Amino acid sequence: MSIKKILLLTALCLAWLLCLAGETLNMFVDYNRFLDKDKQTVLLLDYQIPYRNLAFVAKEGGYFAELDVNVEFIHADSICMKQEVRDNIGVSNKADTSSKSKSYLNRLSFVLDNCASDIRFTAVDVNSQKSFSWLFNVQKLPPNSILSDLELNSEVRPDTLQYLAKFHRNKTLYRSEPSILINRSATDFAYLYLEIYSDGVSATDSNLLNLSLERDSIIVMDDYLDYSPKKAVEGFSLKIPLKELSLGKYNGSVTLQSGEK
Repeated sequence: MSIKKILLLTALCLAWLLCLAGETLNMFVDYNRFLDKDKQTVLLLDYQIPYRNLAFVAKEGGYFAELDVNVEFIHADSICMKQEVRDNIGVSNKADTSSKSKSYLNRLSFVLDNCASDIRFTAVDVNSQKSFSWLFNVQKLPPNSILSDLELNSEVRPDTLQYLAKFHRNKTLYRSEPSILINRSATDFAYLYLEIYSDGVSATDSNLLNLSLERDSIIVMDDYLDYSPKKAVEGFSLKIPLKELSLGKYNGSVTLQSGEK
C-alpha cells in the first residue's frame, strides 16, 4: 500500500501558511521513489519555494534570486555522496516577487545504492542568506515492489513545451506539490501519480486498484478500478474531485488487490 497526505486549503489559509518565514527560508521538500528498468530505486527529490520568500534583486531588466542547494548522502557519520546545485530564478514582473500564489519548483533525481540511508537537504538564499535544512531517512524500494510511492500533483495536462521539463512524462505535465497544499479555489482536482510493476501482479486473476481518502479516520472516498497488466511498468494518475471535500487534512492511500492476495 502507498500513502500520501493532502492538505486542502482556501487561498487565504494558503497565503497565511506561506508567510511563516522568520529567519528560516520557508520552503517545502518532498520525495518519491520509483523503480527503473533494472529494478533500481530512483529517488525524485522535489522542492518548492514561494516567490515571496525569496530575495529578488533588480538587474538586467528583470528580477533575480539565487538559491544554493546541497544534497548529502550520509553513511556511518560520513558523507559518501553529494550534489550541489545553484538555481537562478528570474521573473520579469516585479509584482511576481511578492506573489502569494506563485512559486519556484525544481526536481533532483538520484539512483539509490547502498551508499546511504540518511539524506541531508540544505538550501541557502544567496541574497538574504536565509537557510533551510532537513535530515531524513530513505530506504530503497524492494526489487519485487508492486507499487511505487504516490506523487501528489495539482495539475496534469498534455504539454509538449519545455515548461517544467523535469516534471514531464510522455509529453504530459505532472506538476508536483511538495508542500502537499492544494488550493481548492485554484483547481477542481488533485491527482495521485503512481507506477505499477506487473512482475508481481497476476495477469489472469481479477485485480482491483483501490483509491481511498480519509479524514479523521473517516473514509470520504473509496474508488475501485479494474486492472489488467499490459506491460512491465504502467503509470496511473488517479483523480480526486475537490469541490465536495471540506477544508482540512486528508490521507490518501492506494492498494492493489490481486486474485486472492
